Amino acid sequence: QYRLRREVFGTHPAPELTPGVFFESFGGKSCTDSPRAISDYLAANGFDEPLYWSVADRSVPVPDYAVPLLQGSAQWYRKLASTRRLVNNNNFPWYFRKSPGQFYLQTWHGTPLKKIGLDVPQRVLSLSYRDLMAREAKWWDLLLAQNDFAAGVLPTALGYKGEVLTAGYPR
Repeated sequence: QYRLRREVFGTHPAPELTPGVFFESFGGKSCTDSPRAISDYLAANGFDEPLYWSVADRSVPVPDYAVPLLQGSAQWYRKLASTRRLVNNNNFPWYFRKSPGQFYLQTWHGTPLKKIGLDVPQRVLSLSYRDLMAREAKWWDLLLAQNDFAAGVLPTALGYKGEVLTAGYPR
């Protein structure tokens, strides 16, 4: 794992981008939520590039039209680093680095009716998670918010300073 991480996200030049969309939902534990709705929409409307799904293990069901990528496999690392578009509703692993030219859509899960991310008191949330959020949000190109309330809360709570699209939940 160390070798693969270093090969893909380490000191080597960024890989050439390839067509497709790389989806992940809840850390690869399911193919659900807003990433699934976007994936289903693309497949139903003739999107002609590969649709990859990151899965934690082979027990996670993947849509028939999609290509499953087992987390930790060499193919998973390569596709995470080289697929032109990324869609996630949570965070990629701590070692993830977005390649130049990739587009990363963050659909975040849930309505922030409680304190989340950086809004949580420091004593409650680990420093490593705070660091992950600060690092991860820098990679996002667009944050999808389900309503005006979420559009006001999510960027601050998640440490995001970029464009927010208030368009409802795809799911």
